[in-house]
Amino acid sequence: MEINPAVKPDITDYSGMLQFGRLMKLHRSAMKITQNELADMLNVSRNTIINWETDKSKPDYNMIPVLCSILHIQFQELFNMEGSQELSAEEIRVLDHFRCLNPASKQAVVNLVVSMADAENGSSEENMKNNYKLFYVRPASAQAGTGDDIPDESPSCTILRKTSVSDRADGIVRVNGSSMEPVYHDGEYVYYINTSYADPGEDVLVDTDEGVVIKRIDKKHILFSVNPRLPYPKKSESDLLVIRGKVIGAVYDSDRPQEKELPILNRLFSREIQEFNERYIQA
Repeated sequence: MEINPAVKPDITDYSGMLQFGRLMKLHRSAMKITQNELADMLNVSRNTIINWETDKSKPDYNMIPVLCSILHIQFQELFNMEGSQELSAEEIRVLDHFRCLNPASKQAVVNLVVSMADAENGSSEENMKNNYKLFYVRPASAQAGTGDDIPDESPSCTILRKTSVSDRADGIVRVNGSSMEPVYHDGEYVYYINTSYADPGEDVLVDTDEGVVIKRIDKKHILFSVNPRLPYPKKSESDLLVIRGKVIGAVYDSDRPQEKELPILNRLFSREIQEFNERYIQA
């Protein structure tokens, strides 16, 4: 079978954006590839090709690059995306060699590319899973003076990147107000370790009668404000002061996953998220 890559399908007769299947069929027909031949190249059934071309289903994501290569179509064009880019010189060279192969050799190349793509995607996702961690998010924010009341609502969870700081943390809590500046800033989150004890000079997360606060411990193990302009009033023995954790650092923007990574991470951590919800989320 001879394939002429110079022949492009005429799509000017169709108004608007063509559907995936229609565009795929136009390119296949223009390159004089039958449904059976394309099915053999992709190691799928002819019915699968028919379903793709009638938009009853879509190819698996790891088969898209191979399909684009065979049909000589840009990925962006296939999905009606803007910003279509031309093939690089190296990609064109590889495609030229591919077209010189016999059908059996083409099938071997397709199988190899699909196998390598699977390995690359699996390795990438494994690295992503190893580089991130699921964190407990306290439902109440923390302040320097009077903190937020401890709510009845359930905690939530979030996925953050592992760092030398975050990897030691048990959870994060939101800072409320500017009364702890310049140490902690309004709206940011800080990491903490679950503990009921801390050494002098360390900052602690404390449940009080007035809510959740962040305080520093002095040499006499007395709590004081991290902002000297807003001293922490002396407490009586009847006041509730319970250390819940030790603050170990701030959550930076670089600790958060990119928006495009979130769907993948949510899938990779689906079991952990389900276990968290079963443990903490109220019915």
